[in-house]
Amino acid sequence: MRPYALAESQSLIEAYDEAAGHQEGIDGIFSIAQAAVEGRIDTLFVEDSREIPGKIDELTGKVVFDDLAMPDVNDLLDEIARIVLKHGGTVIVLPTNIMPTSSGAAAILRY
Repeated sequence: MRPYALAESQSLIEAYDEAAGHQEGIDGIFSIAQAAVEGRIDTLFVEDSREIPGKIDELTGKVVFDDLAMPDVNDLLDEIARIVLKHGGTVIVLPTNIMPTSSGAAAILRY
């Protein structure tokens, strides 16, 4: 099963690289959060060992970084993944060594 999963992941990473070349792939947390709340993300890649503490406004997509020790603060990557799934997108969790970006997240846009 592992070789199949790795091959599928590599295929998706190649799709991201191609989409990024056409401005249909993004990797900044701010732009990913905005696209997520707008329902524009087809595929979201999230780094499995990364946490980015903060909050996202689900109406505007505005991101505020904060401290995970605070009771109302979550991991932004988890929050963005939840929003993407709510809008019918796909979330792929990848190990650090095969993530297509260094930001902890990347996305292929629907439009």
